Amino acid sequence: WRLFSRIYLKSCVWFRITKKEFETDANFTKEILEKILAGGKSWLSVYPIKGISTFRACITNYNTTENEIDELVDELNGEVTAYVGQ
Repeated sequence: WRLFSRIYLKSCVWFRITKKEFETDANFTKEILEKILAGGKSWLSVYPIKGISTFRACITNYNTTENEIDELVDELNGEVTAYVGQ
C-alpha cells in the first residue's frame, strides 16, 4: 500500500495497493470496498484521483490508535488475498 495523494489533511488519507496487476483491474477497488463494508469492522470509501480509484480513510476519532490502523491494513490485506484466490 502507498499513499496516493500528497494533499495534507490531518484526518484523511488516500491510498492504493502497489501491485501492478491491480492497476488495470476495474473491479478490484470496488470489490475490496464492498467486502470491508460488509465485514462491519471498518469503514472506507473510494475516491477517484486523476481517474484512478483510491481508497479513502478518514480517521476522525482522536482515540484512534496505531494498532487500529494496523488492523485496517490487515483487513485490507486479507481481502486482497481472498480476491486473488477467486
